[in-house]
Amino acid sequence: MAGVVRVSADSGKTWTTGAQIVARDLSVDPSKPDTVYATTARGLAVSTDGARTFALVPNAPALYLVDSLNDKSGGLIGVDVDGTIWVNQDGTTWTSTGTINGVTEALTYASAPSARLVVATEEGILASTDQGATWRDVVVN
Repeated sequence: MAGVVRVSADSGKTWTTGAQIVARDLSVDPSKPDTVYATTARGLAVSTDGARTFALVPNAPALYLVDSLNDKSGGLIGVDVDGTIWVNQDGTTWTSTGTINGVTEALTYASAPSARLVVATEEGILASTDQGATWRDVVVN
């Protein structure tokens, strides 16, 4: 089924049907596994019931890709269609921390062993240790 989130509570042994949503990207809050974020054409959406329903997040930037900060804070990091990197660490305030040139095709964030944002663009793979303020090439196309 296109546009439907599938949910497993037993490490993928069985699956149930969740919300019907057209999402570009999904991210789960590691400290609250029933909290799932989705980037959509209408804006960032959140589910607090294990992806069964979603509601738009008020005042969130129009993120294209999103990931958890993976630090148990419930924070998020993402990129919008213009290449602006956004961080939310308190659940309400969004801060622009940098930009990326070109179209971001993939984004991931790791908090350990050291904080690192990694993105893939048509130009290659880039990494940032300061949430997108500066970048270094990892792989250049």
